[in-house]
Amino acid sequence: MSKKKLCLVCPSCKVFEINLINDKFFCDECNLYYDIKNGYPILINFNLKIVLIKQNEIKIEKKNFRNITLKKKLFNYLYGVSKVTQINVINFLEKINNDHVKKILVIGGATRGSGTKKLWENNQIEITSLDLMGTENVDYIADAHYLPFKDETFDGVWIQAVLEHVVSPETVVNEIFRVLKNNGLVYSEIPFMQQIHMGKNDFTRYTASGHRFLFKKFEKIDVGINGGPGVSLSWSLKYFIWSFTNEKIANILTIVPFFILRFFDNFLSQSATWDGSSGSYFFGKKNFKFKFDKEELSQIYKGKQI
Repeated sequence: MSKKKLCLVCPSCKVFEINLINDKFFCDECNLYYDIKNGYPILINFNLKIVLIKQNEIKIEKKNFRNITLKKKLFNYLYGVSKVTQINVINFLEKINNDHVKKILVIGGATRGSGTKKLWENNQIEITSLDLMGTENVDYIADAHYLPFKDETFDGVWIQAVLEHVVSPETVVNEIFRVLKNNGLVYSEIPFMQQIHMGKNDFTRYTASGHRFLFKKFEKIDVGINGGPGVSLSWSLKYFIWSFTNEKIANILTIVPFFILRFFDNFLSQSATWDGSSGSYFFGKKNFKFKFDKEELSQIYKGKQI
């Protein structure tokens, strides 16, 4: 993926531009250098307090991208492509004003998220992708707590299955608000009834109501659930088997149950699905005039416990 022509700022101060000097980016004001590894700018100050990754842990897997893609395809085959996400991608793209090419930031874009094919293949938007590892999908290696972009750079931000892996989701959401233009769109997905994944780098979960409150600075377009109790039960079954075998065996033994249980989700009511959902999504808009009303939270929940 070619590097986009964006005005980069120092991720430490988020104010001053960084310039390329001797194959490194440099911030004059902070007197900090940012390395480039195998063509990937590593725009991270590893000394900042909520940056957990270490410099020697940065991985470049460009040569293995085909294997990553095959792994993703296998994952989609086993666990299905999210129909909710597919619909929300279409809604996201329709609400982006296409009178000119729009700049979209994908946070956590090392692999393309389930159901996002139309997002990545749309020729009316320009995607800038960042992650903590380098693949053919990634433009910049950066930490979402400290985005290396000027205020109001992007028309939209897509962040899918990422916020559970950051130590301060509130900080990341504030950063999204900062780099979005006024009336810019944000779409977020977070798991709820799912076990730990990515080991030590899994920190939190949100209900749909909590997800909405996390994005309280944004005007709500839509909020809902993604994956029902059948999907949640399938994850539990996989981890139960994994507890006394290994992941490979657990994946094999839960292929059929996953297909069956996911199928049953299609026949459940919204209220039945809500309480045991696998995850939730929030779709919103940055609006400087918007003021969050706490009464809105009482209208979010649609489960059986009313």
